Parts: sequence; structure tokens; C-alpha cells
Amino acid sequence: MALFARMHPAKAQQLLDTAWPRHVWTKKSLWFLLTQAVNSKHIQKIPLNDHLLESVKQHGYVSPFLTIDTWYPICGGQRLRVAMELPEKYLKNTHVDVCRIVDPVWQPFHHWHSKEEGQKACQIMFQMYEVVFKTLYMEKQDPSGIDLLHFEEYGNQLHWPTRDGAKPATPAAVAPPSSAPPSQKKMVIPRVSINNT
Repeated sequence: MALFARMHPAKAQQLLDTAWPRHVWTKKSLWFLLTQAVNSKHIQKIPLNDHLLESVKQHGYVSPFLTIDTWYPICGGQRLRVAMELPEKYLKNTHVDVCRIVDPVWQPFHHWHSKEEGQKACQIMFQMYEVVFKTLYMEKQDPSGIDLLHFEEYGNQLHWPTRDGAKPATPAAVAPPSSAPPSQKKMVIPRVSINNT
């Protein structure tokens, strides 16, 4: 199942009601999320999605985050990476909705006899949480009408060191997603600065 998948809303709601771990909703600043130990170490490893960055500069943060108990995002990692490009004052003043899974029910997989198999099982669990969450809580479009799947598909084509290994010496240009409508294939978003004032 692709990272950007959605499911039938009724099925997602059923899973939320019957199989979702204990969680709490809260509001946190982007600064708080970025300065958590696990995020300050790992978020910088996520490739910068420049299309998403320009959308955030124009419209801000419109969808909630899903995190594990340590505040690492299951859903929202690329958006948090984008936040690293914004002014500190903006990060401290911008609060986002966060659903935090407070019980680390995936921990047993870390003790599976095969580390690789345990990691795969953990990834599948996180991806399932992500699909349910995105189905129920993510907007379908940004305020300018661009389908949010475009940002996910574009981000998925970028070079992810944790997935793809070391970056090639001469990186190839990333093509726009083939499934994007023609109007989105050459997407040009005017640059709007979020300044410190």
C-alpha cells in the first residue's frame, strides 16, 4: 500500500473506533515539535518538498499532525521538514493540531528475533495509522485548489536517504507525478515570504 493511500471513510472510522491506540489531541507550536529530541535528530534527513514549501508559505498549515509518544510524526514529516525553512518567530507563533498516540503499542516489534522483519511490521502498523488518519482528518486540497495527493506523490519521488541510500553524485531532476492533471504538472506557485514581523 502506497504511503499516500486513502481508504473508505466508513472503514477508517470503524478502525478508529475499534483498533486505534490510546491517543490525545492537543495544540503544539511548530517550534515545540521541531525541538523535540527525536525530531531535531531525524527531520533534517527528510528531503525538502519545495512544492509543499510554497503551498505552506501561501496558506500556512491546514491539516493536523499524527505523532507517536515521542512526538515523531507518523503523518506530517514532510510538513515538519518544510517548517525548518521558516523563520523562528513564525515557528514559535504557529500552533497546529496534533493527535499524539501515547501508548507505544509497536514496541514488541522491536524485540522480534529478526530486526528487519520487526521493522517491516512496525512500518506497516504506522502506515495503516497514517492511512486511517489521512482519510478522516486531512483536507483534500490546499486553499488554492491543489490536490494534497500531488504534494505526497511529488515528495515520494524525491531522494530519501533512509529509503534510497546515499544520494548520487549528480542527482537527476525529479519529474512531476504522471498522475497529476496537466494544470499541476508545471506548477508555479508565487513565492510569498513569511517574515519575522
